[in-house]
Amino acid sequence: MIDVTFDFRTDTPVGKDPDSSSLTLKKYHQSLWSKELPNGEYMDLKMSPAPWYLTWKDFDFGSDSIIVEMNYKKNERIIEQVKKMHYKKDMH
Repeated sequence: MIDVTFDFRTDTPVGKDPDSSSLTLKKYHQSLWSKELPNGEYMDLKMSPAPWYLTWKDFDFGSDSIIVEMNYKKNERIIEQVKKMHYKKDMH
């Protein structure tokens, strides 16, 4: 269960960034982003020591790389192409 009211600063060492140093946030990310991949393989993320945040196989993820920012304007052309592909697929 994820406590959406939890203040990640409370389990972060003084002077450190909660984004990379909060053990609770790390556990939440591990739970949220461990999942079955499109190829059917399960990506079971493991906690790892610094400088890495979470690992899976030979992949190391930092606290900021586990989530990719999506800027609509920057990616509008690609998003529209995907929408058209899904629209055509749904029509068949």
